[in-house]
Amino acid sequence: VIDAAPRGSRLAFGAGAALLLVQLVPLTVFIIDPTVAAWRPAPWTPMPSRHACSTAYWMACEAAARGDRLYDDDLYTTAQPDPAAPRIPRPMGPVGIDPYEYPPSFLPVPALLRQVTGDYWGFRRLWFALTLAAVAGVAVLVARRLDRVMGTHALWLTPYLLTAPTMIATLHMGNVQLAAIAAALAAMLLFERGRYAAGGLALGYVTAGKLFPGLLVVYLLVRREWRAAAWTTAWAAAFALASLALY
Repeated sequence: VIDAAPRGSRLAFGAGAALLLVQLVPLTVFIIDPTVAAWRPAPWTPMPSRHACSTAYWMACEAAARGDRLYDDDLYTTAQPDPAAPRIPRPMGPVGIDPYEYPPSFLPVPALLRQVTGDYWGFRRLWFALTLAAVAGVAVLVARRLDRVMGTHALWLTPYLLTAPTMIATLHMGNVQLAAIAAALAAMLLFERGRYAAGGLALGYVTAGKLFPGLLVVYLLVRREWRAAAWTTAWAAAFALASLALY
């Protein structure tokens, strides 16, 4: 249960929302039009706009659809005489292609989005929108999970979480880390509400695809939450077997 926001919290929320919009508006423009190459996530943390992690997910899905090897360097990097030199990414329009370095079991969700969008630029825009929505939505759900006082403060200070340079930079690059953390948190909330199959699906997918959320499986085992651990294990195995069959 969340209390009504006191005046100070409303003012803080308004200021945070304005700051968030100042960052999200140019970021959204850049996601829609990647030729805006002069934009940076923040003046104190410059990041070249040519870097886009989501290119790796798209290229791996394309390779899988053709039956090619997912980890072939030629998909992502141009040839160069010195193998010890820094990699030169292949271009995809104004951005460079990032190498795919995740297990194949990560690919089912990007492959589904690929079917929806049809090209990388549509995929990039949808990926950005879904990641932002997932992080914001789970932040609100976690705030409501806290006690009344802390939950009220956390809810009304959510814009400051989203406007953090690490958040904006990760959204800018299209990296999956934020979505993976949000999915893992959503899974734990679902387990608390007795929705073991849905929670296991979320945690099983990110565990099979990203590995580090598997630490939460250890937590579940220590707490003897056998149903949650069993559903997570079953879904992780299903994603692993599906990726073996598909890729």
